[in-house]
Amino acid sequence: MASWTAAHTTYGVEHPAGARLQLALPPGTEEAPAAAWRLRTVDCAGPEVFRLRTAAFRGPGPLVRSGQPAGAGGLDLHEGALHVVAGDGWSPPLD
Repeated sequence: MASWTAAHTTYGVEHPAGARLQLALPPGTEEAPAAAWRLRTVDCAGPEVFRLRTAAFRGPGPLVRSGQPAGAGGLDLHEGALHVVAGDGWSPPLD
């Protein structure tokens, strides 16, 4: 799941742009091969880049992270089919 909301004003209150991703993550390398996948939802305020194509939903693929876990960074799935850059970082941090 991926969503993006443009910056807007509602009833006189300004809201920044935002992005939310829900990712299905495979078991970690230290876990048994039959371990369950887990869901992780991450948010960012004021995304600098948000690019999404239908190819991002074609199934499991390598997730590439850049930057620092608690600072500016980006996520890329399926060679750019999903590409999000968060200048202020992600909340909660990806693990």
